[in-house]
Amino acid sequence: MKHSALMLAVLALASLLPAQAQTYRSEATASSFLNGFGEALTIGADAIFVGESQTPAQPGVVYVYRRTDGGAWAEQARLAASDGTPGDAFGHALS
Repeated sequence: MKHSALMLAVLALASLLPAQAQTYRSEATASSFLNGFGEALTIGADAIFVGESQTPAQPGVVYVYRRTDGGAWAEQARLAASDGTPGDAFGHALS
């Protein structure tokens, strides 16, 4: 997925050592930002889940980013409810 215009930086812990961190930068369009991209965020050791709950004419989506073998972050999946309807706010809250 390509985003442009508004920059969004997501910082994720890369290891158990508090001084170590890794940055993944994704460019989000103004419309993505207004759609709630990043409103909900869950960060794990090797995965980041980013919600976008206010998608027009869609129920919302959750983007999954995984750490590659080389240590970089890459978008792996875009999750959406198969039976969702507009306004469901899927991705509004993550845990």
